[in-house]
Amino acid sequence: MNVLALDEWQWTELTGVDAVAIVSAVRSRYARQFEIEPPDPLSGRPWRLRSTGLVGLLPLGGSHTALRIAPKVPIASILALIDHAYDLPSLRWHDAPDTAATIEGLFEVLVSLLCHKIGQRRRQGLYRAYVDQRDELPVARGRIVPRETIARALRGSVSLVCDYEEITDDLDDNRVLLWALDRVQRVPLGRRDVRRAAREHHRGLAATVTLTAFRPEACVGRFYHRLNADYRPIHALCRAVLDACASGTEAGPVETVPFTVDMPRLFERFVARWLAAALPGWTVDAQHRIELADDLAYPVDIVVRERATGRAVAVIDTKYKDHERPAPADLQQVVFYATALGCPAAWLLYPRPVPPRRIAIGSVQVHTLGLDLTDRTTWSRCANAFAQRFADPR
Repeated sequence: MNVLALDEWQWTELTGVDAVAIVSAVRSRYARQFEIEPPDPLSGRPWRLRSTGLVGLLPLGGSHTALRIAPKVPIASILALIDHAYDLPSLRWHDAPDTAATIEGLFEVLVSLLCHKIGQRRRQGLYRAYVDQRDELPVARGRIVPRETIARALRGSVSLVCDYEEITDDLDDNRVLLWALDRVQRVPLGRRDVRRAAREHHRGLAATVTLTAFRPEACVGRFYHRLNADYRPIHALCRAVLDACASGTEAGPVETVPFTVDMPRLFERFVARWLAAALPGWTVDAQHRIELADDLAYPVDIVVRERATGRAVAVIDTKYKDHERPAPADLQQVVFYATALGCPAAWLLYPRPVPPRRIAIGSVQVHTLGLDLTDRTTWSRCANAFAQRFADPR
């Protein structure tokens, strides 16, 4: 397989006979994450392609080519984003001495930690619980179901239909782990020890657990108690892995699954969790939906509300872009959100230092702010800027 190296947000010229096949594959599956420019016959310029936020390794089926997209921010910054976005600080995985300096190495360290946590739980014993079963049995077990037992007896059967409870580890808590490892096995990992650990734990889980497909969202909002509390960080890791393999999580047993990081989505999720921790006096709602009609709704990245009254005081739209100044479409979008929610303030938040601006559009004050992802010491200063504006949003 040929590997084409790209840099995030940088144009790359496509030359050779595979250019049309690459463009076709990108358009069919990743049109929203890439910009494509057709060739210019007058200047002789070939097809051009650039990623607008997707980084990682992306095999393109049918073109015999994979795209390796390097991020524009340091790997250490991506580690910090993942840490907050997936609630992983307690694991201190970013302090591991073998953390690599490439996007491939980052994913392998993430998988290595997942295998380590699964191995710990397997050595203790997988979480097991009683589940309800109904089956035909030669002897009574649990409660006999009279109607179905009599119906079968009239047909000549001598078995009993029984409802009973059976303890098992074939539960969704464990199926999520197996599905994450199944996706990982189809990613072209470079480290032999990580591949071996993933195979070992996949084989061990598959002996008693049913392989079931899950979306990344299935890893959150689960019920934890004394017996499965240590599954919480494991499921958080599973979600990070499944998000990275999102392009292949709905597929069946395909040969190769891409691993990617959707940087705009990661930045948005990071900002929501970061603000929730940095602004204890307010409630931070991520992906709030504005319902305008039965079939018309718009998702807002972040809405900040007063904790006591629930009143919306600001909307925040994260913009993973290189713009020095807000685009007119971005201003229109965030003002629309603020107006619909009755907010006096709206924010455009960028992942790089930008000149702070304050623009009055009708009754809405639009603020721009840049969060320098390469310098974590500036994050608290940004949080203070938010807090001061929320205290007096006008």
